[in-house]
Amino acid sequence: MKKLLISAIFTIAVVGAIWFVYKSQSDDGSSDSIVSAIEKVRGDAYVGYIIHEQPLEGGVVVFFLRNATGNKSGSAVSTEYVKKTPSGWKWGYGGSFSASNLHMTLPEQQARDNPIPIGNASMYVPSTAGSEFGDSPFPVLVGVVVHPDEARVVVKDGVKGLERQAELIKVSDSFKLYYTFLDEVQGQKLYITTYNDNGDIVREDIVDETVTTTTTTGPE
Repeated sequence: MKKLLISAIFTIAVVGAIWFVYKSQSDDGSSDSIVSAIEKVRGDAYVGYIIHEQPLEGGVVVFFLRNATGNKSGSAVSTEYVKKTPSGWKWGYGGSFSASNLHMTLPEQQARDNPIPIGNASMYVPSTAGSEFGDSPFPVLVGVVVHPDEARVVVKDGVKGLERQAELIKVSDSFKLYYTFLDEVQGQKLYITTYNDNGDIVREDIVDETVTTTTTTGPE
């Protein structure tokens, strides 16, 4: 009888410990979807049109369009890292930048009715190592190219001279998103060259984020 009582108490203790761990994980601020995790921090209806999701170890980086707020017109391009947790998804870090008069319409309609009237735009999202945000896959350079002939984007850093071919995601003929993950030691001065299908240079830009401030980083 004594052994049976001890066994019952042990079983209750184990079940209680499992429940406590589960409860702790469930209350870690996670959400049941990637979008809800972003909007939990950024605000309702923040995510407008998802361009691309890049799965990574420990989470996913989401590139999307959002409606501008306040006195800003048009839309913005956002890059957000969302961590995978035992109980769902949790926002990690991110930022956004204006893409001129890019309005929140279907990409095909936007390209036809409201092409971006200015040149390419980009944003450098810095590393979060050692910060309150913890580890993330950043830094990353993300931008848009707007010329129909731009078919390839190469990014060269100003420190090591290392060239990387960026991932290019076509939204429409006049709007393509590109991104490339970088090493922090490469610095924030970057040379961007776009090429057409024949390998000819279409555009050359220099981005120096040491003197450029992104539109938003971290919670607003």
